[in-house]
Amino acid sequence: MKRIVLTIAVLAISAATLTAETTLEVNTWTPVTKQDLGARENAAVIWLEKQNKFMVICGLRGGFQDAGGAPFEIQTFAPGDKAWKNYFPEGKEGLWGTKDGPSKAPKFKSVGDQFSYICSMDTEKNRRLEPVTAVSDCFAFDPLAEKVYIILTTHHGHNELEGKRLPLFSYDVASRAWKYLGDTPPPVDTTSVYGKVKLGGTSIAFDPINKQMLFLGGHCPGAPKGTVGDWSLSPESGEWTQLTVSSGVLDPLFEKAVTAKTAMRDAMAYARNVFYKSLPATEESKLMQGLPAQTAAQAVTLVAALLAEVNAAKGQGWEKDALSHAAQGLDTALEKATVAAKDWASGTVTAETLKAAFDAAWQIDEAADYLRSTPGPRKYASTAYDVLNQSVMLFGGEHGDFLYSDTWAYDCVKKSWRRLFPDKAPPPRAGASMFWLPSRKALCLMGGGTYVTRFTYHNRSYATLNDCWTLDTASGKWSAVAEITFDIDDKKARKAGLKCNFTAGTGDVILGLAYKSYGYRKGQAGNTWMLKLGSNDDALTAKLGVPGNARLYLSIVKEYNPAWYDAAPRGDHKKPAAFLAGLQANAWTPVPRAPRPCPQRDWGTALFDAKRDQFYHWTGGHMADPATIVSTYHPGINRWSIPFVGEYMGGGGKGSSKGISFNGRPDCGNHTYLNYAFDLKTDKMVCLSSGGTSIYNPDRRDFEAHLPLPFNFAQYYTKAVGTRDGVVAWDRGYLGILDVEKRTWTKLPWEGILPNTVHGDCNSMAYDSKRNCIWMGSTKTFSQGTGQMWKYDMTARALSKANPKNIESAKWMTRIRESLYVPKLDLVLFNIFNNNKQVAYDPAGNRWVTLNIPKSQKGLGGVGIAMMRDPKRDVIWSVDNGQRMYVLKIDPKALEITEDIRPGPEEERKGKKK
Repeated sequence: MKRIVLTIAVLAISAATLTAETTLEVNTWTPVTKQDLGARENAAVIWLEKQNKFMVICGLRGGFQDAGGAPFEIQTFAPGDKAWKNYFPEGKEGLWGTKDGPSKAPKFKSVGDQFSYICSMDTEKNRRLEPVTAVSDCFAFDPLAEKVYIILTTHHGHNELEGKRLPLFSYDVASRAWKYLGDTPPPVDTTSVYGKVKLGGTSIAFDPINKQMLFLGGHCPGAPKGTVGDWSLSPESGEWTQLTVSSGVLDPLFEKAVTAKTAMRDAMAYARNVFYKSLPATEESKLMQGLPAQTAAQAVTLVAALLAEVNAAKGQGWEKDALSHAAQGLDTALEKATVAAKDWASGTVTAETLKAAFDAAWQIDEAADYLRSTPGPRKYASTAYDVLNQSVMLFGGEHGDFLYSDTWAYDCVKKSWRRLFPDKAPPPRAGASMFWLPSRKALCLMGGGTYVTRFTYHNRSYATLNDCWTLDTASGKWSAVAEITFDIDDKKARKAGLKCNFTAGTGDVILGLAYKSYGYRKGQAGNTWMLKLGSNDDALTAKLGVPGNARLYLSIVKEYNPAWYDAAPRGDHKKPAAFLAGLQANAWTPVPRAPRPCPQRDWGTALFDAKRDQFYHWTGGHMADPATIVSTYHPGINRWSIPFVGEYMGGGGKGSSKGISFNGRPDCGNHTYLNYAFDLKTDKMVCLSSGGTSIYNPDRRDFEAHLPLPFNFAQYYTKAVGTRDGVVAWDRGYLGILDVEKRTWTKLPWEGILPNTVHGDCNSMAYDSKRNCIWMGSTKTFSQGTGQMWKYDMTARALSKANPKNIESAKWMTRIRESLYVPKLDLVLFNIFNNNKQVAYDPAGNRWVTLNIPKSQKGLGGVGIAMMRDPKRDVIWSVDNGQRMYVLKIDPKALEITEDIRPGPEEERKGKKK
């Protein structure tokens, strides 16, 4: 998610200076110009107080300009003059075009698009930003020196510092010249997606006191907790400094709050594990009185002790208020935790007591947030410099599983943080713009995005907020101004929006830059709108305002709320057992739909946990759920559950905020194919992602460790499988094993050439427990098979080609990802069907075979299917990309096995299409 505003670029100008023909209504957008500045998106917009003008830099939508041509990438607009003027370099007026006409400036050798950040030499060796460069989120403006500082990134609108070195540039408004300040390394060398350093969603503000760019918040995918903290950068020296602030009062209490929260969440996980077993009362009571009740009692003790310490602490200034708010939260948490602990100690567990524990854990987390001496981790916070108080203000932002509405002030003189505690505040949000109103001597907040309750696939859906607020920093008071709507009366336009950053000048008149799209062939056009901001509205403040520092959790989407699954009928073992007992042998049978199934996952495997009698489905991507949740299915009672509130760190595609979340969990923003595996030594799940190696503990129902990967991860190439010796990873030129207990990767030896990793769906790995080996399949290309199998002997640590005897007949197979070794058959079963018969590899006979198991269900044979062996029930489970379940009971005596692997008519037809 990039900056979400009213999709407005805002600048305040004096209403008195407007021409007589233009009449502005209060809190209403009025068009004032058309097509004078080109179609711009994510441009940098700046108020030039000395010139009484505002300036726009870049953001021209490449390739979609009108036939008349685009203006120069830098333009200015005087308040009383309704025309944009090209701001050419000194000496280039006339040569590069007229002041208000199309630009004739020299071109660049490689023309980028609106998704690129490029600063290079044009064909006449002038250093400029390309017109299409999106800079609204990667610039800072020094109003005293009238200099713009830009740190170039590589993806549209995400503030992602990607690469080993970051180019820094300045633009001097007076001399109209760009200056290359050199490349600076990122603040920390934390590699992640494709081996690059990223910091997504950071908010950049300028500190004029210390002449520094402040980088507040942001997501660093390769960091253990997804964050590297707040930093300042001197643009002239290129030196980074971490903004570290400590508190002798709050910091020790914060650490204790984290410990208490962890204990409460662990207790809830232990209780939920028992709850989803749905055992007879006597057995359930015994289990509940064990680890769940004992851990809950510990949590209650920790919360009570912490509450006493918080009440006794002597804080000064804002820390005193922080302690008071923390105490209120801990008092509520203690009450709810005690309810759960007492119930579990009696041997009972219900959805209601699980909800009490759930609420208690989050209440402790909120109390811990009050005990921070600096803002908690977040992305897409709103920041602006408060001239009157010489402070950079920060509001809200996205945590992944909730939105903030807290307000912080960074004192640029003292270099210290303080938290504000307003009675009313804007509702939680991310991506809003905040800017200074000089006439009111206050900050203004507009727009932003908030969660919606509906579930959406591939990415999260955010609702745009149209409210406008002012903040008096000195008093800490937020006031609502208006709810502002924007509607372009142009039915021909496919879409229209005001899309740039907010900036304010003298007066309370706001200017917005819009563009309209008429389709690819007809192009796009830009125009300018104005709005006069009205007075603060106390009644609207009371209506829209929320208690200061409130949160909005993603659990408002029911599919991301663990308590929603808990509240479903618990189920029992009788119906599933009766269903399995009546299965037809050697045929895939659909399983009755479970109440409240988890959201759809796709293009990935699933892992069966025999010890806990459940399996895990963790895969996202387009047309699937992108959250971090580990979808968990309980076959004994035909129920689904999730372990924690869903998180969403970014969408699919280059530049999204994939990686480790602020809770230390790996993202699932793309397909996982074979990127994760179950470790047979520790009974834990190992997830390989763009953020590194993550280890999931099913007992605690959460990820408990993060460590780097010894190779350059890419979801299409990285594969993993669990063995009795550990989890083995296979990537381009790499084969290694992870010791989960020691948290170490070791490279495995092999001779010859390691099989090629082609695509997530075109490679297979299956662990053969009988031979203690891994069977590896690989195609030649995405659409061309090989029929080959490789064997990696885990005992001898040796790799060899199998060369199946009917290899030539098997070259039609390409989507071979999902494979499973079945001990009772001594076969590797594949989710591939030929002539309506399931395909398998016979290790003993070193041959491809077909089985008389028909493709009786629509989902079978596709890349959305996952297969797992259930040793307890002696069946094979399968889940498709709609979370529909299938089960297979095999009768070896009635199983027909043939070597006829030649493609049938349907498979041959598919091969010809490829």
